[in-house]
Amino acid sequence: WNPEKESAGTAMKPSEQHRLLTFLEDPMIRWNTWYEAENRAREEAKRNRIKRPIQKRPHWVVSEVMADALGMLFHSGLRSWEVKAMMWQDIDLESGIVKVLETKKGAKPTSEITHKRVFISGEALKILMRIPKTSEWVFPSKGRNKNSASGHIENLQDTWERIRTHLGIQGIRLHDYRHTAATELGKSPSMGPKELQQGMGWETTATAMKYL
Repeated sequence: WNPEKESAGTAMKPSEQHRLLTFLEDPMIRWNTWYEAENRAREEAKRNRIKRPIQKRPHWVVSEVMADALGMLFHSGLRSWEVKAMMWQDIDLESGIVKVLETKKGAKPTSEITHKRVFISGEALKILMRIPKTSEWVFPSKGRNKNSASGHIENLQDTWERIRTHLGIQGIRLHDYRHTAATELGKSPSMGPKELQQGMGWETTATAMKYL
């Protein structure tokens, strides 16, 4: 069973977008911040000689790297594997252009390794600029468990399933982040087929016309 094939695709409603962004921008949904707050609360209770039960980490509290990766997915409109495998060497922060591996060829499969260059939003750039460069990968695999063989995060699905259950937006898939970005861009009066095609990294304007 593949959760990403639950539907043919949809775009998030404005209320769902607001719920997701409010969640991702909340410091308390990140491991480090949550544990620091919990430790302070324990110390405070200890000083005041108050019996306080140890709180378990909620299922929706996620790591910094996962929260930032989901934020990048939403603000960039890139595909999930394009975000997971992003490398610092392929990003030009000044121009806002990122080079990603072209892995989807549709009706024209090929073994040739090619790349595409796409523009990313100012909000996506803000995320990149606050991430420490501790690896060649923007979203490196690290944590208590064994790191992935690739060196970068491989699984956003499990994290997203916990979050979407918590937020009550069960019908939204990871790939629907991309549908949402294309839909929002297509609403702009100044957006033409060529501009939308380049912004989303599509091979032709045919897909862009669907969103316009």
